[in-house]
Amino acid sequence: MNKLICSLALVGAFSLFLSKIAAQSSTDSPSVKITGKGFANPPLSTFSDESAARTAFEKSLHDGNDGDKTWANVGLAQYWLAQDSLERAFVHADTAAKMFTELNDKRQEKLQSQQKVTLPKIRNLVAQIVESAYEQAKSEGDFVAWDVFLTHFPKPVYVSSVNKFYTEGSKNRADQLCFRLKKLDDADALLALLQRYEADLRRQNPDCRKAAFARQLAMSFRGRSWRELDAFFKQNPKHPLHLDAARKPFVEAILSSDAGKMRMFAMQNAESPFAAIALDSAAFYAFADVRRRGNFLDMMRFYRQFPASSRTAEIDAYFSDFIEKTSQVLLFRRENQPNFGLQNLPKTEIALYNFYKNYGTTWAIDQFLDNHEGISNDIKAAAERDRAVFKLADDAAQTDIFIQKAATTAAGFKALQGLISDDIKTKRFEKAAATVHRYATFFPKEDKRLTSLLEILERPLSNVTTEKLSSAINSTDFAEYSPVISMDNRTLYFCRRTSQEDVYVSRRNADGSWAAAEICKGLDSPSNEAPMGISADGTRLLLFREGKLFFTEKNKGGSWSAGKSVSPNVNASVWQAESSLSADGRVLVFESRRRDDVIGLKESSAPTGVDYKSENIDLYISFRISDSTWSPALNLGTTLNTPFRERSPFLHPDGRTLYFCSEGHGGLGGLDLFKTTRLDSTWLNWSTPVHVGKELNTTGDDWGFKISTNGRYAYYSSNNDIWLATPLPDIARPLPTRVVTGRLVDFNDKAVTDVRIIVRNKIKGDTLTILRPDPTTGEYAVVVPADGDYEAVVVNRKTDYLPMSVNLTTPSVSGDLETKDDIKLIKKDDVSGKGVSFTFRNLNFAFGKADIQAESFSELDRWAEVLQGYKFKARIEGHTDNVGDDERNLQLSQRRAEAARAYLIGKNCNPNDIEAVGLGKRQPIGDNKTEDGRAMNRRVEIQIRKE
Repeated sequence: MNKLICSLALVGAFSLFLSKIAAQSSTDSPSVKITGKGFANPPLSTFSDESAARTAFEKSLHDGNDGDKTWANVGLAQYWLAQDSLERAFVHADTAAKMFTELNDKRQEKLQSQQKVTLPKIRNLVAQIVESAYEQAKSEGDFVAWDVFLTHFPKPVYVSSVNKFYTEGSKNRADQLCFRLKKLDDADALLALLQRYEADLRRQNPDCRKAAFARQLAMSFRGRSWRELDAFFKQNPKHPLHLDAARKPFVEAILSSDAGKMRMFAMQNAESPFAAIALDSAAFYAFADVRRRGNFLDMMRFYRQFPASSRTAEIDAYFSDFIEKTSQVLLFRRENQPNFGLQNLPKTEIALYNFYKNYGTTWAIDQFLDNHEGISNDIKAAAERDRAVFKLADDAAQTDIFIQKAATTAAGFKALQGLISDDIKTKRFEKAAATVHRYATFFPKEDKRLTSLLEILERPLSNVTTEKLSSAINSTDFAEYSPVISMDNRTLYFCRRTSQEDVYVSRRNADGSWAAAEICKGLDSPSNEAPMGISADGTRLLLFREGKLFFTEKNKGGSWSAGKSVSPNVNASVWQAESSLSADGRVLVFESRRRDDVIGLKESSAPTGVDYKSENIDLYISFRISDSTWSPALNLGTTLNTPFRERSPFLHPDGRTLYFCSEGHGGLGGLDLFKTTRLDSTWLNWSTPVHVGKELNTTGDDWGFKISTNGRYAYYSSNNDIWLATPLPDIARPLPTRVVTGRLVDFNDKAVTDVRIIVRNKIKGDTLTILRPDPTTGEYAVVVPADGDYEAVVVNRKTDYLPMSVNLTTPSVSGDLETKDDIKLIKKDDVSGKGVSFTFRNLNFAFGKADIQAESFSELDRWAEVLQGYKFKARIEGHTDNVGDDERNLQLSQRRAEAARAYLIGKNCNPNDIEAVGLGKRQPIGDNKTEDGRAMNRRVEIQIRKE
């Protein structure tokens, strides 16, 4: 009895407590601070403190009657909803809704009158929680989120307004389940999902269900023969594919091991789930060949044929690796690859997005979203976050924060360049370096742009000076630019812009000054033209004409031909400009824009018109196949090209060193001059570009540099004038070269022009280049690497000139790498009975000996052909200088003459037609008082005559 009395007393006390609470809430009791969800209604709003409310509700659940528990469940549902704990909120709200209907009328009336809790309010609360759970699942969008919604928030049948959420949720879960089933590559896991959700799939997406069972079947048959399929279906008669009509032709196609037959089956039975297995099997056989070839376009075609094959993961890895290595992202645009989505390529999506993000601009983010479809929600969210950061670049007051947050991007580095530009302009390089060091911690440690910038700023200054060329070249009324210097440093071509662009030329006077420039005859057309480069022999000019590249040939009299387009393979885009021709005329390096294989995007920032500063320009290379045919242009790759502008390539006559201007490799800002060296014979492998120094670069665009053959000078344009920089710092110099110039003349000292000059390695015999002399003057210029052993051989059998040669690698005593050597050519009919003498130019012996060096064999071989071909008699004379014992010199000269004779006899020359004579020091041709003169006297000559 006492226990009962106590229990009744507790119930009465608690009811009184609730009455007081209700009375307080009707007067001045404030709402709790967690009413942001819209719960200004009781019972939660009757409390002023969260903790007190929760304590009261939980106590009522434990100690109260059914009415009290219903009240408490409503309160806890409101409380947990305010805390974003939707599952707890739903459990309490659903419980309250069910309990309320089971209360007797008296308790329902009490809840409605005293606690303000009604059934419609509870059901509205349930509906609100369900809608919140639906929106949360929708924002996450994946299978797990929809599965949680449907399983943790079972449909409340008493609230019809939420039916649409469950209909949509069930459909979305099925769609996401299908996506997951396509990705799973584990037969057991796939089967487990199918068995758990089969009923849902049968209702929502029966085609997906069949396709999933087909995938599971294919997985279970790995390592087994499809001949066992009938036996499998006997053991699994309820399998969805058991009665598929295409089963038999499928087995026939799959057992053929022929990818074509499998694809044909799939096309003819597209509605059958077996079609997916056949396509995947066809992909299996086709993929091995595609992977072996390793060609991007082949892989792209394969993926478009088999977008959902089991090879998708490998293709995804291939594409993402391709993007990271080549940066050729335009190949993935929807305009190039219609219907190419990223849904099945998560790695590719990330690689593409990171590439666009690295620009550091909102424009690049927009380009990514416009160029690609099927983008995941995660990437969309990342794009919005990055967009917010990149907008800071538009506010000068936020530069410091922008650099810190966008340091990994090109825009972040560009902002840092802008921050130090005033210090660079005023040559306060130490202060600029200190600023860079201050921000260095925000940049990645491996950021080559930052380390290069610091090295440039901290590198000691060289003594290079710059001067504007004279008024003979630079005018006061017009602009001059695009200088091109000849190999012998004696002729300067450039562009002068008057009412249009024309090519002008100036030649160096004897005193080193420049003669007044004149317009090039034949190149004064109505078109805009500018010189780009010139061949080593000075007879072929590379020309810019209205966005295309042309070759023009020098005619007799000094005029130039109208010119021909280099090749459609070169002039393939809307614009080609700055370009350079190798000394041998066989390689063309040029800049071009708006090609699809450009590194990066076609623009590097939001387009601002045709000023080329927003254009992404890359360097390309093409190889001469014949005089009128050039190979398809190849992008020079990511070692040189960046997603920004690379311009003004200049291939030095050394054949190895390439200069170009870039805004993507770091530097001081705008376009800076860089140098790189060719590493092999492919012309596609180059050393890491080196900035040539702050002496030749500014914070703006620096371009149009042409380096002299000797590597000492740089011609360039600035402020519409042509300038000369000298001496170049060591870091900017090319490899050493040897330059031999002279004239080709005949027996009467008249210019010879109708011959060819073959430049080749004396030991290997490899041809380096083939040149021709100036068609008017007979002048020639030959450039070869200084570290090789080369000779120039003059030949032309049509005019019966005897082959003559010049040693291109024997330096003068002073070590000068620039020499002059005129070559006198003799025709067969010029050889009289008395004879004509020639000095062996490439006949070398060991010091103090008569042993012929191997590099001399090629010249002796040519003379053997002459003696036999023209039936000449020959006298070989050996000569020495006056140093040493006369008798020993006489004997040495005799032995050397006899050695040459013996070699020729060994090449089948008639011994009776050749004599050998040693003359010692008796017939000098140079001054024995100088070393150069003595070198001229140490020689072997051959005198040829007719019978």
